[in-house]
Amino acid sequence: MARADGIVAVAPEPSISLRSRLSAGLLVVPGIVWLLVFLTTRYASAASVLAGIALPVAAVALEYPISVVLFGVGAASAIVYLHWGNIRRLRAGTEHRFRLRRTASA
Repeated sequence: MARADGIVAVAPEPSISLRSRLSAGLLVVPGIVWLLVFLTTRYASAASVLAGIALPVAAVALEYPISVVLFGVGAASAIVYLHWGNIRRLRAGTEHRFRLRRTASA
């Protein structure tokens, strides 16, 4: 679109914002934690709790603003609270383990 003084205004190209890329980067750490814990223990609940705890830790390590760190602390607290029954079963040794392979039935 040309202005009256002859300068052409060009709209910026749509792209993923830096903030979106950083936010996605913050989720990589808990994602890796979840995957490693799940593959080594086969407990989805343990993987979820530890990944939740990794979120604020990653936010601090990656130097995110305090608001993001506090959100991570709140999210981690909610995850621990919501998984409290699973944590008790893990401690008692009665939590269900995910089976990676189907076993043949006789």
